[in-house]
This record gives sequence, C-alpha cells and structure tokens, in this order.
Amino acid sequence: MFDLNVNGTVVVGYSTSKVVGDRKVHELSVAIKYHSKGNEVTEWIPAKYWTRAGSKLVIPKGTTLRITGDLRTSTWKREDGTTAKEVYVSIKKLDVIIWGKPEEHKPDDRKVQLLVQHGQALVAF
Repeated sequence: MFDLNVNGTVVVGYSTSKVVGDRKVHELSVAIKYHSKGNEVTEWIPAKYWTRAGSKLVIPKGTTLRITGDLRTSTWKREDGTTAKEVYVSIKKLDVIIWGKPEEHKPDDRKVQLLVQHGQALVAF
C-alpha cells in the first residue's frame, strides 16, 4: 500500500452509509482544483472514513480538508446482475484546514483537527 495525500473541499457533506459490526463508515466527496492547459479543472474524489459504531462525526459542506489514505476499489453485483466498481480513498488521517465555508468564519475562529487513533475520531483544537 501507499499513502495518497489530497487537499480539497468537501462538496458533499458527511453522511453515514452503514454500520458494520462495531464500525461505522462515513462517506464524503472532496473536490480538488488544478490548472491544465490554462483551464481550471475540478475533480471529485470519493472518500470513506471508518470510526467506531457509536461515534459521531459531522463534516459540513465547504470544509477544506487534508486527507491521507490508501486508494481502494470495491466491486459488487447490482440487482440487475451487472457489476459495479468504485475507486475511493480509505482515509487513515483527516486534518481540517478550514471548518465550514470560508465566508462563515470570523478572524478568531480556532483551527479544528480530526485525528485518528485506533479507528476512533478525536477532535482537537
């Protein structure tokens, strides 16, 4: 495995898709922007973050993140019998650069960081 580092903005806020045993998976989409041939290009990176089933995690749309994780693929059969495939970042570490939409911040806002420790999300100010 290798570490993939991405800085981007949450374009689809956190949602919990399911609880599996004692773990909960949180799915989000992170937009990254770059320039190619003089044009600004936006790519959307799907990401998943696992925590303990009882933990709560809220990441509002517009939050700027730095995520580190592995690139993973998931394959499954749809109800119609066709095969679906998904590529996503399995987040190992998630740092918040700007919490919420930048225009909603006051100059004295603290930087909030989410850290991973044994699969548990911890909030640090």
